[in-house]
Amino acid sequence: MLFEKGINLAALPAWQRRGIVISKKEYGISGFNPISGKEVKAMRRKIIQSWEIPKFKSEEGIEFLEKLINTN
Repeated sequence: MLFEKGINLAALPAWQRRGIVISKKEYGISGFNPISGKEVKAMRRKIIQSWEIPKFKSEEGIEFLEKLINTN
């Protein structure tokens, strides 16, 4: 149907064909606790955008999904 409207899916960027993945990644930071007077480590999360995702049926895609599922 898209080709009939003049849109060739093969010519589009991968993110427009497959979409993107938004996930969270944990990382540690060092900080100072003024109450105890000690340096402490804290875990934070940041949002990661994956614009070039592999095909999920490929070996690389399966590894990508397993990594996402197991880290969250």
